Amino acid sequence: MITTSAPASRPSRPSRPTASMTVAALAAGIVASLLPVVFGAAFLVSVVIHRPLVAMLARRWPSLSGGPLDQESPRIRSALSRITTVWGVVLLAIGILQGVGAIVAGLSITNPASVAVRTLFALAVLIVMSIGTAAYLRRRPADPQTVNEAGDDGTIGVPVSAS
Repeated sequence: MITTSAPASRPSRPSRPTASMTVAALAAGIVASLLPVVFGAAFLVSVVIHRPLVAMLARRWPSLSGGPLDQESPRIRSALSRITTVWGVVLLAIGILQGVGAIVAGLSITNPASVAVRTLFALAVLIVMSIGTAAYLRRRPADPQTVNEAGDDGTIGVPVSAS
């Protein structure tokens, strides 16, 4: 009598990623971090060529600054250049930190948890930057009497009318 038995089934082990899969995931994480770096570089280049991107955004959406800005004013041009520089530096920092996270911590764009961490970090920074920019553009003097004769009241919003 011949009996056949079913082959013994082995418990399946999770497959280990191959070297090429690891390199691909690392490359994807680094590429994803390049987007903020490209935008940060664009912001900084716009300052160098004296055409700050924030000035274009303020023209396009005047409600961001609480009303239209006199962009011919040296004081306002200077403020818009400072804001553009800060945004450029922060975007570069976000990209660099995401790249470091991809290399050191293994945060990739293929792992949902990694995507969530990277996205939440970037969103938190960008929300704080957006609120700070809007607040900076909407600054007004506490008392219209504090405006000196040159009109340098420390604000960059719509000029205060004398009453």
